Amino acid sequence: MTEAELDDLLSTPRQETAQALAACPGDVMILGAGGKMGPTLARMVARAASDRRRVMAASRWSSPAAEEELARHGVTTIRCDLLDQRAVAALPDAPNVIFMAGQKFGTMDNAPQTWAVNAFLPGVVATRFPASRTSVWHLIGPNSSARRNSSAASSRRAAGSSAARISARVCG
Repeated sequence: MTEAELDDLLSTPRQETAQALAACPGDVMILGAGGKMGPTLARMVARAASDRRRVMAASRWSSPAAEEELARHGVTTIRCDLLDQRAVAALPDAPNVIFMAGQKFGTMDNAPQTWAVNAFLPGVVATRFPASRTSVWHLIGPNSSARRNSSAASSRRAAGSSAARISARVCG
């Protein structure tokens, strides 16, 4: 299987994911979309959206290739340092927010930034998007689902069913 085929497989939305998204009308903002799971999730949301909503992905975009790939798939990419409160305040409104920014605790090279990302940033986002439905994907520990599910099929099942469960709770 090629990398492109794997990306396509992992970003294929399950029926439950599309149903959960349909229950949450309006644009979707994915914060921290440039990480390990963000590009795949952004593509999945764009593929699951059967209406004309915007799917926006905000990140510093340390990987220009990931940003360009998402743009090719209809996702609006936004360059934003989420630790810059003015930059977050300038983000477009969105009734649906998926918060994926996180930094693994135990990161020795920059402990202050780890605390800022994991403790301060959620408050910045909550202040900026107070009326939005917000789903938090904070997979930073050693037992996160991203680490436990090693096969492509199990990762896809976990992501799809988790997205459906989280969205159902947030929107339902």
